[in-house]
Amino acid sequence: MGKIIGKISLIVEGDNISIDNLDMLIGITHSVYKRKGESASKIMDVLEHDIVQYTENIDEATVDLTIYEFCRKVSKRITEVDKEYICNMRIYIQSDYAQIYWKLRKETIGALHSCNVDCEFSILSWGECN
Repeated sequence: MGKIIGKISLIVEGDNISIDNLDMLIGITHSVYKRKGESASKIMDVLEHDIVQYTENIDEATVDLTIYEFCRKVSKRITEVDKEYICNMRIYIQSDYAQIYWKLRKETIGALHSCNVDCEFSILSWGECN
């Protein structure tokens, strides 16, 4: 495991989601599918809507590239999905470093922008100092 790990996810939320149709529209297989009324985790209440996640892992060497490729993969199809459901991106980075830094190329920012959905960033640093 590297010092920086994470995930990028497209999250789709709505009612009565047809998972097979959604996978076909997005063009990749979902990572997580939770139905309305199920618990999302041990600490959360039951879900008010169906939630589907499409996720790719990020490691220290590929932060920018993974975000770029994932966004390019889903951006052309997300417009149709976003008409019927609520869509957003979530980028989560966890680090063992006290301070972390990475650069997003303008192409990656453009690919993220082309998805045309809200994006949540979450960064967790354990703060190990050398």
